[in-house]
Amino acid sequence: EMAIRAFSRSGVAGTLVLAGTTRNEYAVSMERLARLLFERADAVRFVYGIHGPALANLYADASVCVIASKTECFPLVALEAMASRRPFVATDVGCISDLPGGVIVDSEAEMAGALKRLLHDDNFAKSLADAGYEACLSSYSWSLAADRYEHLFSELEGS
Repeated sequence: EMAIRAFSRSGVAGTLVLAGTTRNEYAVSMERLARLLFERADAVRFVYGIHGPALANLYADASVCVIASKTECFPLVALEAMASRRPFVATDVGCISDLPGGVIVDSEAEMAGALKRLLHDDNFAKSLADAGYEACLSSYSWSLAADRYEHLFSELEGS
């Protein structure tokens, strides 16, 4: 809901794409909210059940990734945005404030402002996207994770 309201409030052109696993009761209520807030039928697009290459294409087509979670420990959506070299706007949940590449917001008004800035300030958006991407390469890749686990297991064997 926060993402839809912030997008409406921002006044930016384009389409907000919301992806989910299934079209459930909450999703239907969000579709209804979008119809109430926007005159254009294509202002908010809902996609369900996508994964793999289709999900990668969704990130590739995005200008900004919006993460409006209320509770999460480690938002993988942020890592996916970072790996796709896309800046993100996110609520302050879990460890997200430790991740480079995005703007952390506390309110709908801040989210709207961050969206507007990222979509109008190419240099700012690129600097965040690059920082997130570099962090993925240096800290969050599968090969690095495997190396860290291997090192941890070696240490545990030795003790």
